[in-house]
Amino acid sequence: GLYIAFVNETVFFCKDFVKDKIDADRLFDELSNINEYKYNVVLLSYEETLKMCANVLEVNINDKKTGLLMSKFSHDNYSKENLNLLNERYKLLIVEMDMINTCAGGSLRCMACALF
Repeated sequence: GLYIAFVNETVFFCKDFVKDKIDADRLFDELSNINEYKYNVVLLSYEETLKMCANVLEVNINDKKTGLLMSKFSHDNYSKENLNLLNERYKLLIVEMDMINTCAGGSLRCMACALF
């Protein structure tokens, strides 16, 4: 899975994939304050990262609403806290795609870019 991914105003990040704890903390701080623009940081667990929770795509639904495309597999593996955080910011658009997740070893972003 991806351990860091950016969508418009949100970054998905897993500190556990960065070997040095000091570097992981510094990277987290940097992501929170890039060019004085604060990203909303979704801190993923190691397990969430392995379950492809950073494999998401942001889409515009209309002028007032933004959607976040994700596989059902990813959705079902977010922590309750992260799922609540995402529900506050986005309309979650969940796609059933077990075949891609299981057989191709990828997820939604991979499928959209044909990288599986």
